[in-house]
Amino acid sequence: MKYNDEQRGERLVNQIDGLISERNEKRQDLCDSIGITLQAITNWKKQNSLPTAETVIKIADYFKVDPKWLVTGTIDLPENSSSQPASIFDRVYKLLLEETKTPNPDYKPVAEEKMAALYKPVEKIVSPYDLFNWQNNRIMPSYNQLLKLAEHFGKSIFYIADGTSDVPEYLNPVKVPEDEYKDFKRFRAHKKFMYKFHNLSKDSIKVVENLVDYIFNKEQG
Repeated sequence: MKYNDEQRGERLVNQIDGLISERNEKRQDLCDSIGITLQAITNWKKQNSLPTAETVIKIADYFKVDPKWLVTGTIDLPENSSSQPASIFDRVYKLLLEETKTPNPDYKPVAEEKMAALYKPVEKIVSPYDLFNWQNNRIMPSYNQLLKLAEHFGKSIFYIADGTSDVPEYLNPVKVPEDEYKDFKRFRAHKKFMYKFHNLSKDSIKVVENLVDYIFNKEQG
């Protein structure tokens, strides 16, 4: 469904209220976190005003969703369904069931009281709320999240990203945002070697990374 300008504010507030309800929070919690007023949300709902792009991004960051999803209810999904967030969630979910030895032959959702234990092994990489948003196609996982999940499970990043050993288009190393790497030299090294070395063991990959870092440091010195 296409939303016109008159519906934009109401649509946004409906999305916000739905997310707030999922978290068992209040509008005031959001307002306090990002520095807006309750009246501002009321004005958006009544079409008296619209939030700035910066505010929409802050709200999206707060709820860990894509800003486009927040405004329209959809995001730009890869054409390959295996590369979509919901499919990535399914693979991660199955790997977590195996890792935690949780009996679930049909891969059904576990009871809510068991979810924390199921997601605990990767909680430093991706929160349960992140995973929930992936499951509902609300945001694409970041490259760093996929990379760290691959390292955690001992899988190829390409398997985590699309279930195969091929390189999905949106993970082409040339297109990986450099700002997702704190060390630019590591980014360049990873870009060069990921095609050839993504199936090596963790120890072997570490040796290669250390060697490349040494070479770059030597060149810089």
